[in-house]
Amino acid sequence: MLSFLFYEKILVRGMPENIYVKISGYGFGYWVWLLSVIILIADIFVLIKKKI
Repeated sequence: MLSFLFYEKILVRGMPENIYVKISGYGFGYWVWLLSVIILIADIFVLIKKKI
């Protein structure tokens, strides 16, 4: 799920040729996505705890 964090460059498809561009940072959407994953996992643990 988080394996993409191990990449340093991404492939950008251009018309004449494809080039690799270095990843310079992660934007707001990345942090929102990561927070949603953390909330989902926490919710699963809460539901499991209630069931027991």
